[in-house]
Amino acid sequence: MDSIQDVFTMGVVNPVEIKSLFFSNTPSELNIYLTLSSIRPNQADVVFSILNEKDNVIKTKTASVDVDGDELIVKTIPLDDVMAGHYSIVVGIGGTNIENSKEFSIETIKDVQKTTAIEEGVFGKLITVTVTNNGNVMEYDYQIYEEASGVTGLVIRPNECYDAGGEKTACASSISTLSPGETVTIKYSIQFWPTYAAWVVVIVVILALLGFSFMKVTAPKIKKRHISSKSGVHTVALEIKNPKKNLTNVIVRDWVSPLAKVVQKEAKSLRPIIRRTEAGTELIWKLGDFIGKEERVITYKLKSMVEGELKMPRAYLRFRDDSGRGSRVFSKGVVIS
Repeated sequence: MDSIQDVFTMGVVNPVEIKSLFFSNTPSELNIYLTLSSIRPNQADVVFSILNEKDNVIKTKTASVDVDGDELIVKTIPLDDVMAGHYSIVVGIGGTNIENSKEFSIETIKDVQKTTAIEEGVFGKLITVTVTNNGNVMEYDYQIYEEASGVTGLVIRPNECYDAGGEKTACASSISTLSPGETVTIKYSIQFWPTYAAWVVVIVVILALLGFSFMKVTAPKIKKRHISSKSGVHTVALEIKNPKKNLTNVIVRDWVSPLAKVVQKEAKSLRPIIRRTEAGTELIWKLGDFIGKEERVITYKLKSMVEGELKMPRAYLRFRDDSGRGSRVFSKGVVIS
């Protein structure tokens, strides 16, 4: 008896199938509408992948879903950190070779936000510029320009800052690259202390000049003058003025050229100490104490032994003030003719 053999062929049915795939997108998100189908209750791991134009996966999400019949699955994938361009969404069922894909595009959005904060202090300003790329395209060579009013003279500042005129300081710089979602902070420091230092120097100089002028006005003085000539005999006067302070141990010294001699008989009221040397004749008057605003005049006569002009050296006044400090002041020389 011949045996009969029947051959049966059975097809394997996937427990879960992708029935449809739709999407909608904005520059900030991708909304996926996926319909899965199953002939009996099943659980499936659904993998959502976003690929760029080079088929590199840039984002992936996995969701575990229960499927019984037709099941609509809605999935939202954020695109805030994805740049503008052409992409594809690939949806696959884990553990199978079932997948479906769709292409989509993200439109270009240029949105760079810049905020500026200025902190003012006594010695300067701190300018803080914060730049954030809220768009979805890379920014290149983004330029920053800020103005700050205030002192512009002798101001130390970064190389990016300069005098913009009109009492303004401008700071400018460039960000080479700014990726989507990236924040860059730039700080400029404008320091005023060199200007203040210059002002201090000016004030100190002015005060020093005023102090010098005051000291000059109130300091004791001696003046040497040729007041008369008669028959070859010349009269010389030494005028001493004490505008303000009380003085002690006041001494006046004068010199007579070796080409002249002092007429001693004419020195009556205040006789000086006379010292003769090869360099000339020294006259010394010890005047004792002076009170404030006191003035005295000393005169003496001399006779020239040559014809023409006779140059007389300067005299000086030596004294001590109330504090005991010793000082001396000089007169100018005179020419007798």
